[in-house]
Formats: sequence, structure tokens, C-alpha cells
Amino acid sequence: MRAELEEQLRSRYPKIFADWDKPLSESGMSFGLQCGDGWFDIIDALCRSLQRLTDEKGASQIVASQVKQKFGTLRFHATDDLDEEQVQLLDDAMTLSSTTCEICGNPGKTLEFKRWRVATRCEEHASE
Repeated sequence: MRAELEEQLRSRYPKIFADWDKPLSESGMSFGLQCGDGWFDIIDALCRSLQRLTDEKGASQIVASQVKQKFGTLRFHATDDLDEEQVQLLDDAMTLSSTTCEICGNPGKTLEFKRWRVATRCEEHASE
């Protein structure tokens, strides 16, 4: 993801991305968001909902340890003490990413490239 989009998320959700500057030995966030710009809105909505659960309902504070694309879907790794609502939000974001182009955010589908590379792309970006 482009640095300016990452910075927007970091500034909106400083508690969720509190480990961003930690060394790799402590957090995978030192790699940044390892996915395309097309998933920005999914991650933004996910973080907004997760933080709302913490602020308004007293759910535990989620701290991201790694955010990446794997097998064509969003993987948002975080602290382990998650309640059912938080887990559901993470699952919903992963499901939504499987039908959203990682490059542009338009509707897409999960495609396999050369048997080892899987990505979710729209028709326009299917060859990238």
C-alpha cells in the first residue's frame, strides 16, 4: 500500500497501529501494510468498527501485528484476546477482500497465477 494511505490509517487508528515502529523481532508491522491500495476502504472500515467496539463497548484493544495479502485475501493479524464480535469483523473483512480487487477496489475475483501466486483482481487488473 502506498505510504500516504498507510499514514492515513496510522493517524486515524493510532491504538490499532501502535506497534508500527517496533522492530521486526517484535511485530510484523515494520513491513507496513503488505497489500494493495484497493483494500484501503476495507481496512479503514474494519479499523473503525474494531476501535468503536473498544471505545463504546469495552472490547479489548486490538493491536495489529501484521496486515497482508495471503492467498488472495486480506489477513489482519492482531492480539489474541479477541471477542466474538471482533473475530466476526476480521472474518467479514477477509471475505469482502476475496471479491474486491486489491489494486483498485472494484469488484473482483480470486485468481491463481502460475499455480503459486493467488490474487484478487478485477477484469482490468487480472493480468497484473
